[in-house]
Amino acid sequence: NNEFEEVHIEKPEDVGNSPEPDVSLG
Repeated sequence: NNEFEEVHIEKPEDVGNSPEPDVSLG
């Protein structure tokens, strides 16, 4: 889980493709 979270912070663009983009936006 930790690895996945790190990727989100380092690759914000990828988050858009993620199924939970809202969570990343806050």
